[in-house]
Amino acid sequence: MPALSNPRHEHFALGVARGLTSTEAYVAAGFKGKGAHASANRLRRQATICDRLAELQVQVEQASVESVREVIRLEVTERNSRLRALQDLADRWRRLIEERAADPHMKEVPGGTTGLLMRTKKMLGSGPTAYEVDEYKADAAASAEFRDTLVQAAKEMGQWQEKSQVTQLWDGSLSSLTPEQRDRILKDLAEAEFPGDPDAVAKALAAVSDQPIQ
Repeated sequence: MPALSNPRHEHFALGVARGLTSTEAYVAAGFKGKGAHASANRLRRQATICDRLAELQVQVEQASVESVREVIRLEVTERNSRLRALQDLADRWRRLIEERAADPHMKEVPGGTTGLLMRTKKMLGSGPTAYEVDEYKADAAASAEFRDTLVQAAKEMGQWQEKSQVTQLWDGSLSSLTPEQRDRILKDLAEAEFPGDPDAVAKALAAVSDQPIQ
């Protein structure tokens, strides 16, 4: 169906299709605001307006669906790109570990064949008698970087869960609660046991603490 021959009617239909109320679309189309509500409702009931509006609403819905699909495509593309970069980085860390482990100098060093040690040089003594020795220590920085890379990849794939707080069982004593927890329990108890009673919280406190109400 082509656009309506009356520009104001077309503008009105477009406004309604895009989410405006009939009155809002009526005024936005250039009609007078006085009596707009009744006039807009009459205009919307016209056959040509109904047909055009139905068509426009389908177009808007299709455009919205396509927009969502495009957003999803972009997110998937970006995530895949990030995963490829993380995979490449993880492969590099693995090669570093494997090549260190294969180094002939590391075979006689305790833990050297794990690839997790790094070799540095250290000077002993001073002056003409100074000499250089090898020093070996765990490469904590590289291990942390490798771990962080794997964690980030797991997060990208939705396979990582943060540690949750350990839930503690309440022992039933008000003194073991924070003021906020105490107030919430008393309020819930008051609403359940004494609905509409202005002294409900006081009664709830007495019921929980087994103390008489003053």
